[in-house]
Amino acid sequence: MQQTILRARGCIRSRVRHYVLLIVLIALPGGSAFADIYKWTDKDGNIYFGDKPPQDVESEHIQVKPKAVPAQPDEGELRRLRQLEQAERDATRRIESQRARTAAERREKQEDLAQKQRCSEARQQLHELQQQLPVYRIEGGKFHAAWWGDSYEGEREYIDDATRTTEIKRMRQLIAKNCN
Repeated sequence: MQQTILRARGCIRSRVRHYVLLIVLIALPGGSAFADIYKWTDKDGNIYFGDKPPQDVESEHIQVKPKAVPAQPDEGELRRLRQLEQAERDATRRIESQRARTAAERREKQEDLAQKQRCSEARQQLHELQQQLPVYRIEGGKFHAAWWGDSYEGEREYIDDATRTTEIKRMRQLIAKNCN
């Protein structure tokens, strides 16, 4: 039991040491960001680059100088960035506006199409109701005139003259409302 505890303590200490070592390694500044770079050519003419050249080959030391970064952008650059941001905002606004117009036009076209459909259906129903034949209502509430070649096989609900007159009046109202 005591050996198990000692092993556990040793394991914990080992982990702590690893974490401390890792933190120290991360915190320490690495080698120069611009380490020595060498260029050399092998006997076949292939060019190589590396931080350590082979000892038996002639190499060339290459100096890499960091590019100077300005502390703050100049006024011209700031103005140009502001103009780009404004242009991007304007373009986004135009796109959003165009999308809204397109959606409104689409809704308007759909409503026009639906209105034309209602007009067409009302005219068809009026035509059926004005036939000098018996008229029946089918599933969905549509009217059909019963004639000798009628092939409808579903349930039929024949309407009387009073209902026919009321429905003709209603269809004329729908036509006046939907057919401009």
